[in-house]
Amino acid sequence: MSISDETFMQRALALAEQARDRAEVPVGAVLVRDGTILTEAANEVETRQDATAHAEMLAIAEAQALLKTWRLSGTTLYVTKEPCPMCAGALAHVRVDRIVFGVSDPKAGACGGAFQLFDLPGLNHRCEITKGVLRDESLALLQDFFRQRRAEGEMASEDESSGQDNLSAQDKTKVVQSDQPQCQPALSGAPEKAQRPECSRRSPASARGKLTAWKTR
Repeated sequence: MSISDETFMQRALALAEQARDRAEVPVGAVLVRDGTILTEAANEVETRQDATAHAEMLAIAEAQALLKTWRLSGTTLYVTKEPCPMCAGALAHVRVDRIVFGVSDPKAGACGGAFQLFDLPGLNHRCEITKGVLRDESLALLQDFFRQRRAEGEMASEDESSGQDNLSAQDKTKVVQSDQPQCQPALSGAPEKAQRPECSRRSPASARGKLTAWKTR
């Protein structure tokens, strides 16, 4: 790990913090060539409602448009979290020389965390991997984000539960009654046996009768 690696990863962390402030999973990426930042991006999955809008994907797409070529040879991608299979595959296809990431992803990381995509024998390009650059900072950012999300979810559940507890006994009875099948009273003047409420639900026998009639048409 070099000083320049830390410098570029600091920028990726700043981008990840911006993503967090937009309620996105905090991941930032910076694409560098010859010591200069070409493009940078942060997660925008929720903002764009696009599952492919990961920081790495946005950074390389912008670089391709900027350079007017799909080949990104001679570049290094810095990203705060280990790339997933989609992003790692894209980085291989565009010929990025090197991938530098902060925290590993043991569940879905494709650069050694869950599996090593670049060990596949059929790949015609392999990226150099450097992991663990500003790992603790990257990990803390992700942990804080998901801790807050869980707390918000628990608070929402408690508010809903509290609202139910505040219902009066009469209101609770109405709620229960509203869940019951709606019945219609029998016509007046009918025999006593027909005075029972007739529910709108059809009996199995009635349903079978209709099915038989339909088949004979």
